[in-house]
Amino acid sequence: MQIKRRKGTVEEQLQLEEEKTEEGVRKASRELSKAVENGTFSETLYGRLLMQLSYKEVVRKVQEYLVADLKTSQEKKVQSLLRLISEDAEVVAFIVLKNCISSAIQFQSLTTTSSTIVGELKDIFLLNKLTTDNPKLHSYLGSRFRRASKRHKKSLIKRNIEGLYKLGSEGDGKALMVRLGTRLIQLVELSGSNIIEVRKVLKAGTPHTKNVLSLTDEVSDIMTNLDFSETPIAVVNKLPMVAPPKNWTNNYDGGFYKGNNFLFTVKSNDVRKHLKNNRYKDVYRIVNKVQQTGWRVNTQVLEVVQHIFSNNMIDPTTPKEAPMLYGGLPTRDRLTWKDFINEKDYGDWGAFKRAKEDIEIRQAAENSKRLNIVYALAIAERMKEYSELYFPYMLDYRGRVYSDVSFLTPQGQHYIKAMLEFSDGKKLDETGVYWLKIHTANVYGKDKEAYEERLRWFEDNEDIIINIGLNPIDNLKEWALTSDSPFEFVAACVAWTEHKAGALVHLPIQLDATCSGLQMYSGLLRDKDGASSVNVIGDNRNDVYQVVADKVTDKLVNGNYPKVLEYTDKEGVHHTQSTTVEATSLIGNVTRSLVKRNVMTVPYGVTTRGMSNQIWDMMDEATLKGKEFWKGSKWIVNKLITTLNQEAIYETVSGAQQGQEYLVSLSRLLDKPASWVSVLYNFPVRQTSLVLKEKRVKTVYGSLLLSVEEPKLNKRRQANSIAPNFIHNIDSTVLLYCVDNMKEQIGCIHDCFLVHPNEGDKIQQKYKEGFIAVMEADPLRNIQNQIDPEESIPFPTFGKLDLKEVRDSKYIIS
Repeated sequence: MQIKRRKGTVEEQLQLEEEKTEEGVRKASRELSKAVENGTFSETLYGRLLMQLSYKEVVRKVQEYLVADLKTSQEKKVQSLLRLISEDAEVVAFIVLKNCISSAIQFQSLTTTSSTIVGELKDIFLLNKLTTDNPKLHSYLGSRFRRASKRHKKSLIKRNIEGLYKLGSEGDGKALMVRLGTRLIQLVELSGSNIIEVRKVLKAGTPHTKNVLSLTDEVSDIMTNLDFSETPIAVVNKLPMVAPPKNWTNNYDGGFYKGNNFLFTVKSNDVRKHLKNNRYKDVYRIVNKVQQTGWRVNTQVLEVVQHIFSNNMIDPTTPKEAPMLYGGLPTRDRLTWKDFINEKDYGDWGAFKRAKEDIEIRQAAENSKRLNIVYALAIAERMKEYSELYFPYMLDYRGRVYSDVSFLTPQGQHYIKAMLEFSDGKKLDETGVYWLKIHTANVYGKDKEAYEERLRWFEDNEDIIINIGLNPIDNLKEWALTSDSPFEFVAACVAWTEHKAGALVHLPIQLDATCSGLQMYSGLLRDKDGASSVNVIGDNRNDVYQVVADKVTDKLVNGNYPKVLEYTDKEGVHHTQSTTVEATSLIGNVTRSLVKRNVMTVPYGVTTRGMSNQIWDMMDEATLKGKEFWKGSKWIVNKLITTLNQEAIYETVSGAQQGQEYLVSLSRLLDKPASWVSVLYNFPVRQTSLVLKEKRVKTVYGSLLLSVEEPKLNKRRQANSIAPNFIHNIDSTVLLYCVDNMKEQIGCIHDCFLVHPNEGDKIQQKYKEGFIAVMEADPLRNIQNQIDPEESIPFPTFGKLDLKEVRDSKYIIS
């Protein structure tokens, strides 16, 4: 269905952003209070979301807390902090509710949410309090910082006020903020509104738990059953912009029009200080360029995602224990352990409890995905009327580029990316036709084939592609059960039908590097064999994951694996176990997917334990789907695969091991944070690996762990971090080069580039130019000159790769 689009205005953008500022918060809270009094609350944005929310009760709870006669000095300190920064119960209730809902959707930790709530209260109201209570001081500070920009002046004044009121973010001040934040969250729970709850979940990759904020089951059900046009998105922190973002001219003045912006997304105070006082003109120019690319909602794909999700269309090929919708979407209806197992079927209570916990953990993750879809669809529904959308960008401390927008972004999940396309369409030329065919084959799952094979596949399936493009739902099984990236494949099919009809094509194709980290190491160390295996050179499409898988299989066949494994159990008893049964069962079952995550993360310093955890995840998934590919002990199988994967990877790309070992040796020379200025764009990287002092903070939800940086170097963390951070800095430099040298619209996702099909040849050429330019600047020698100018650590020996060969690479990004 065609919709009428219109161009957004700066005034509309300012109005959207005002919802997140002080004026917007005050306005929204007044409207909520008025709606409650008039009995029209269910007609408001929040009312449509939270039919059970008693906003008035939350306000009452805050009012009671502000005047309560508390017993202990600790409780009085927390109460005094709230009284200091805001005594307006309606506004406090609004901010707490907004942040609780937003954090619960994203499954954020209780500590983070608590700090965010108090930080927002402090930022919004402290300046006003000073203006009222001490206008002379406010006037003095305004005069003192008169030469600063308006936004920077506000930031400077706030920082001085914080010192005046002893509201710093360090040490006890930070602990006090967490205590107040958790108290305010508890007031929401005590109000009887039944919106949020605090749950314990496992930390990723560890046996430890953490407290997270979650929406109650009742609220989750309400949200997922609303029409997308009605889903309130006032809790979304940052929406796509309907007018071009403000260009960055300094570190504080760009992107969104309002608010306190900072070009860099960093948590460490040490790194923030390092970055904020300098100017980076070349970087500003490049970030401005990528955020001026116009986008729009792909309405055809949006309708397909909405249809599948709204109708809860279960994919019959997914396991009964872990059902999903067509295209890999989570189910719309919330499921619990009771939908999968019955306690009566378990003779052993312990086995039942473990099975129940596994399901609850899995369903908690699914609920988070479900809520993310709800909001992505709601935002897309709201934004589809605009002919142009924009995404402001930020950089991390290594120079990597990130979209500064929530939920709907070109850097989102596959179904999110598929719902976005360029605002400016073009007629396909001969190059565009070629690359759209290649892209269509790629997202279907043919990206590991030679270009000729991809084109042949496209030609053989063109009729099906056109049918899907014309009517995706009627041809659901032709794409949802077979393609690697279903919704991106639908978007490609739609684009092809538009081209065949003589229309403009708006779809961005994606050209992705082949294991970017290993590519960077092969260039840095001039590792010719490694360069060939990851397509830096040559005209054959090599698959490094399959190469590693084949080497692991050869080791198993030839008996080149540990024949026994030794371990000591909890009781201190030593055991020796044969691995023959497990190793024999793996022959023929080591696939590229079994080694892929290990291969991808080795360049970024994954530990042996991390690799083992990745294999555990895959084994657990295989068990869940009833597709176990081994016999014998799972522990022995995991140990064998991890060990053999690691050996095969370093045999395939020797430069990666050599480069990592050298960088780790450099880091051990330092008694301060590792810092270096990158090649080409002179980006100042500072890797802060300070000792984190963990402090237990007693709150109403029990003891929470608060981490505070101490001015003392953590050498172990620094050694583990320097290699991945260095590689991220190198691949970000190649990305900056590509964006800088492309005149056309462009999007980016780290080592993946989004361009119009007509520009496929051009971006591939620019990537090769950028790769050569970066490697010729010799980043490894560059960091050595800055950290170890005396060359006390022997510099690595370069291999035989001639960088000129990169110019003829056919598949470096493909």
